[in-house]
Amino acid sequence: MRALGFGLALLAGAAAGASAMGARPAWAQEPVSAADSSSPDANLFVYRDAARPAGCAAQLYLDGKQFAALPQHAYTSLTVRPGAHELEFRWPSACGHGDVTNRIEIEDRRLYYFALAGDAALTADPLGNSYEMRLHETTSLVPVDPDQGVQTVAACCRFLPARHATF
Repeated sequence: MRALGFGLALLAGAAAGASAMGARPAWAQEPVSAADSSSPDANLFVYRDAARPAGCAAQLYLDGKQFAALPQHAYTSLTVRPGAHELEFRWPSACGHGDVTNRIEIEDRRLYYFALAGDAALTADPLGNSYEMRLHETTSLVPVDPDQGVQTVAACCRFLPARHATF
């Protein structure tokens, strides 16, 4: 009984000493909530599962700064501050496709996934007694639900680090 009383007195003395020094012992500290410990930045993921033209790496830009070049079956991610941003991808000039720019609004503590899509198809349009071949190109940055994005990236893509980790 005396040992228990001595142990409690020692424990109380340690807590009082820590309080006097301005620190609280670890066992007396309140748990940190998720809201207190999370970063004020959002995570942005961009992936390319099978966008054509297959031989060209799509160059990705955020607010005019290039942060990655994605070949087929690849993804990248970066930390983006909340607010309005321009997410853009460009194909190299030899690929023949146009650039795509999306204006996005990033909110605090949210995940954003975008799929890079591109396709090219030749069609034969009748022209008198012959046909004229036309190239139809489509390119887009498609917003994807984060749950679906996580699954797609896990199944299709390898990670390529962004040149800049934070914007």
